[in-house]
Amino acid sequence: MRIQNRLKIVFVLLLQMLSSWLYSQNLPENLKVALAYNICKEIHWQNDTSTVFTIGILSTNQVLIDKFVQLSNSVKLNNKVIRPVVFSNEYLIKATNVLYIDQSFNTFFPAIQKKISKQNTLVISEEYLVPGEIMINIKFEPKTRAYTFEYNRANILFAGMEPTENIIALKGSEIEIRALYLQAKKLWDEQQSVVAALKKQSDLQNMNIAAQNDSIFQMKSIIDSNNLKIQRQILSLTQKDSISNALNTRINRQHSELQSSLSLTKKIMAERNAGETIIRSQDSTIEVQINLSESLTKSILKKQQELLDRNRELNEKENKIQRQGNWLIFSISISLIIISVILIVLRAYVLIKRSKQKIAEQKDELQNTLVQLQATQQQLIQSEKMASLGIFIAGIAHEINNPLNFISTGVEGLEKTIHKVEVLNNELNKLTKASQPEDIIRLLDLKDEIKFQRTMEASPKILENIKTGINRTVAIANGLRLYARMDKEDKCFYDINQVVETALLLVKPQINAQIAIEVNLGNLPELMIFPGKLSQVIVNILSNAIDAIKNADTSNEKPKIGIQTKIIKNTVFIEISDTGTGIPNEILTKLFDPFFTTKPVGKGTGLGMSISQSIVESHKGKIYATNNLEKGATFTIEIPANTD
Repeated sequence: MRIQNRLKIVFVLLLQMLSSWLYSQNLPENLKVALAYNICKEIHWQNDTSTVFTIGILSTNQVLIDKFVQLSNSVKLNNKVIRPVVFSNEYLIKATNVLYIDQSFNTFFPAIQKKISKQNTLVISEEYLVPGEIMINIKFEPKTRAYTFEYNRANILFAGMEPTENIIALKGSEIEIRALYLQAKKLWDEQQSVVAALKKQSDLQNMNIAAQNDSIFQMKSIIDSNNLKIQRQILSLTQKDSISNALNTRINRQHSELQSSLSLTKKIMAERNAGETIIRSQDSTIEVQINLSESLTKSILKKQQELLDRNRELNEKENKIQRQGNWLIFSISISLIIISVILIVLRAYVLIKRSKQKIAEQKDELQNTLVQLQATQQQLIQSEKMASLGIFIAGIAHEINNPLNFISTGVEGLEKTIHKVEVLNNELNKLTKASQPEDIIRLLDLKDEIKFQRTMEASPKILENIKTGINRTVAIANGLRLYARMDKEDKCFYDINQVVETALLLVKPQINAQIAIEVNLGNLPELMIFPGKLSQVIVNILSNAIDAIKNADTSNEKPKIGIQTKIIKNTVFIEISDTGTGIPNEILTKLFDPFFTTKPVGKGTGLGMSISQSIVESHKGKIYATNNLEKGATFTIEIPANTD
């Protein structure tokens, strides 16, 4: 019986382990928790000054609760530690930042909302059917098989919170959620197959256990039979003990009678004087009785000893049978434990083997995914580069047009000068020794008329303007060539100040006359860098600074962009500051996230700063942004001087 109970306990533990493993694979709860987390990131609590972000969970779904706990252990929300609080019923609800209400509690939703109406709490519900009462309502779309949500801005604002503009972007993410759901469903189907196989193996194990139970039952029957025999023997011993007690009673009675006889004998001997003849005649009788009494006493004592020996022998046999039964039970228990351990080890070996195979498959998938992501990253970098080039094209065409105007104007001036020289030269060729003074005077008048002296003095200035235009055109072309071939270049020793000047040249068409540019370039050593890629980073930051200034109020002071390079303790710093709108604190942590942008739709891809961070990190450096004390923001790039 004990062995059967132990087997049941082992089987229940195995089922619990299997159940826990299966529950951990329940991916719809992952999607709900992830969606709720992303929604909370886009909600601003106006009067919240606490350092801990509390999420209340009104649910009996342990899987959902576990997912919230796992989320709190792995991430933070708005730089705050997440603390989940579980409520098993609606009466236990307390004040939290967020209250997530499971679908099973929807009937209590009006009462719950009334209870927390004066609290600064964001309520997230599931599949609730009254839009006027919700704040955030997560629902499942059967057509698209995706989780999405709807929100009531008025209710959120009334509760003292404010959704950001980026919450609208989350509503457009059904395709990504659907892909995640399909992937989760595929994994779920695979796990269901594993569960079916495990159930089949469990049924086989149950059959084996049933067979073992039958064997144990047979052994138990044998033990019960032996116990019955022992009980019978004990009963026989009890009966014999009763007989022994009866004999003892009889002996005691005979002993009493013997005492009476002895008393009578004494009485008779006291009266022997009265009748010696009678005494002599009765002497033999008394002696015979005494002998008979002694013989009977010895017989009784012998019987008692035999009974005691018999009892001792039966006790020894009973103890021996008890020891044999205990040893049999112990042997069976040990055998079953060994069999259970062997089964568990075999099961663990099979699971480990499958896990290793699955891990190998997942490793291959991850490697393929990594290759695809690297290819996608290169495509995104190329797209961002082409987008930036598209912005520069019109301005650069205008920028190149200015030096070309220098060259064109200079060429026209030189053509006029050459024409005047040719005219004067022709007239000089006509002069001979026989020429009259009037001809010489006419030639001098012609020289004054074509302003020959002023033309000759202006020629060096014209040539200088042509040379300046050519140099500026060459510089623009070199900058474009450096920017255009950045994805094909190798690391080389290059002057970072030259990279900064190239970036300024590329964004110069975007800078209007009202923006002041202050450049302070330090004395830097040449570094082993990717010049084109680093130029793209600086171009991105300068473009963002220009956009920030355009959106800022510049009525009180002239807008300004400052660029400074310096080296401190073997680290090169590139600082780019502006007097624009600055960066909200809640956005600073998300500034370098892929696809994150504060620009209107169609004005930016959200990849510029993410790509810039990747480029800086490829130089073993780092990039970060801070808000200025007075106005605007500053982006800082740090690159080690020994980047080889």
